[in-house]
Parts: sequence; C-alpha cells; structure tokens
Amino acid sequence: MRTSSLPVELVTVSSTGFITGTQTMLDSFLHHNPWFDSPIAVIHDDLPNPVAAKLEAQFPRLTCRTPSSDLARAISNLVAARPSLASRYRRFFSLDLFDGVSARPALFVDSDVLFCASVETVASLDAPIAASGDRAYLAGNRRDPETLAEGAGTANADAFRSFNAGFVRVSQELRQAAMRDRVIGELAPERWSTVASDHTDQAVLNRLFGAEVHILDPSYNLMLGHLGRLNEAAGGGVQDARVLHFNGRAKPWQMDDSLRAMSDDPDFSFALAAWHAAYRRFMARRMGHNSKENA
Repeated sequence: MRTSSLPVELVTVSSTGFITGTQTMLDSFLHHNPWFDSPIAVIHDDLPNPVAAKLEAQFPRLTCRTPSSDLARAISNLVAARPSLASRYRRFFSLDLFDGVSARPALFVDSDVLFCASVETVASLDAPIAASGDRAYLAGNRRDPETLAEGAGTANADAFRSFNAGFVRVSQELRQAAMRDRVIGELAPERWSTVASDHTDQAVLNRLFGAEVHILDPSYNLMLGHLGRLNEAAGGGVQDARVLHFNGRAKPWQMDDSLRAMSDDPDFSFALAAWHAAYRRFMARRMGHNSKENA
C-alpha cells in the first residue's frame, strides 16, 4: 500500500448545520487516501469554540479558521448589493483557498461529498486547475464565459468548459497573491451584475478558469442532485463513483422532506447507504478513540 506524502492541502467549508457532513467527508477521504499527511483547513464563521476544538482533536493536522478579512468584506459588500445571495453567502468562503501565500497545491472539497476510492491521481495532476464538468457540460450544453447562461449554441464558448466546484484541485501557482486579487475582484457588485446563473463561488471559478480547467472524469464528482436529469451522461453510475456529491437540498444527515423524496430513487438510495456506512465507520473510530482516552 502506498503511504508516501503528496504536498497537497485539503480545504473545506463547514457550519453548525454541516458539521456532520464535514466529519464524514474528512473521515472517508482519509480512509481511502492513506498517502495524505498534509494540512487540513476548515473555513467557517459559526462553529462554537468547543465544536471547533473537538473537530481539530478528531483529525490531526486540521485547523479551523474564519474567512480572511478582505474576503469577508468583499462578500459582505456583494450581499448588500445582491440580497438574493444572503442565504448562500458561506459558499463564497471556498475562495479563501486562494490565500496568496500557500506553498503547496490544494484540494477543495464540499462538506456534502463522500469519498469511495482514492483520488491520489487527481492530487498528483500537473494542471493549473482540475474539476469535473457541471450539469450543463455533462448534458452537452455550453455556458457563456461571462454570464454563465446555458444554451446549446451559446456564443463565445468554444474554449470554455463549465465545471462543478464541489471537488477541485488547484495548483500552487494559482494560489498566489496575483490570483487572489483577481478572485476578490470577481466579487465586486458591478462584476456580479452580468451573472445570469444562480451559482456563487462556482460562478467566480468558472469565469476565471473555464478556459483552462482540466476536466476530470465524472466519477470524481458524481452529482447526486442531478441524477434524474443527466441519466447516462454522468458516466458509470453511483456504484462506480470515486466521489459522491450530495449536491442539492437532500443531505444525508438531515432527515427532511427533500431527503425522503430523493430516497425513492434507487441510485440515490445506494449513495445514501454508502454515506451512512461511512458515518458509522467514523463514529466507531471516534468511540474507539474516546475509549482509549478514558482508559
């Protein structure tokens, strides 16, 4: 078994409502990727200190932190100008991935992701940025590079490949100060006035990198919220996925009507069972750790 380190950081965003998803995602990642021994960053703005401290204790090398002040200020200004973004403002925290100082590449992973196999191949890619195509890309449609409007014959989109931001590998070079300035600049309200899609951080990343992204196989980000619309376009299906992404309203740790409705789909039910198996594995590991501490 390979256990050598790759110099790649893992970054995610969490909140009090997503902490269970964060724990399960991280545990599944470490379970399937024994080569990883680099820093983990969890960006948040509402985790109580005891919760953040417990998360740091559960995962060695993990640090919880709030968004950088310049990003927080840019998000606040954008939301003030675009109140429709207020309920989704935390999604922009992922942009702190471009911190301007990092000396290593990074994997950004949404907290509603489940790892089912190793992603070492992605971590070791030699590409500025890599991600799987979004729903429009997989359906054979194009997005306009500026507005992100979707259409089969969208103009000015020949070299543009739209991608989902739930699992992204970013090179060290793109994480430097010059790119951070560009990322923050994309949040200016006047820049946002031309965005025609309902995306948040994904809109920023697509506008900046849609012409240079390396598109990964869909199995590296199988978007469960789009299964019904994509049919076979998403690749080999849930049983062959390396990364399952519970995008959309139905989250496996929230027993609500959205989850119950999606559970009628056999593919989603398969993914849901896989998530709960991973959650049980995490809980068993945590209980074992607690038992040792109390012995």
